[in-house]
Amino acid sequence: MGLWSCQSNPLDIDISESDTTLELLSFEEELQRATINEPLNPDELSKMYGTFPQDFVESILQIGPVDSLQTWSVVSAFATDSQTVAGLNAIAEVHHPKRNEYRRVLQDALRRYNHHFPTEKIPRVITMHSGFNFSVFPYNKEHIAIGLDYF
Repeated sequence: MGLWSCQSNPLDIDISESDTTLELLSFEEELQRATINEPLNPDELSKMYGTFPQDFVESILQIGPVDSLQTWSVVSAFATDSQTVAGLNAIAEVHHPKRNEYRRVLQDALRRYNHHFPTEKIPRVITMHSGFNFSVFPYNKEHIAIGLDYF
């Protein structure tokens, strides 16, 4: 018994002509810059990462409101904790050499997404150390965050 179809595979699409571009940002690198004496600046982070800093502190780490100085002091304590530093170093060692490969695969995925959903906004992809809270955080259409600490 065999099955045949007169239609082609809808997943077999040509994305070679797509101009969809990937914006890939590394929030874990921001955490590496934090110190106890000089916490991260949420206003500066928002300029580069949009609403992600708010999602990071309020939903991913669940530390507190984004507009609280105390929240950012706790983020700095998290970022400088020996376990977090070890995790950030492991992420840098394991994942950063593969960044171009990740970029290519994610770019292809977003081009396929754009082909099937042309009216949808293409989210930016943000990598992070999530404190082992999320492997993927697709909270809104602005960004998708990937917790590299899970992989």
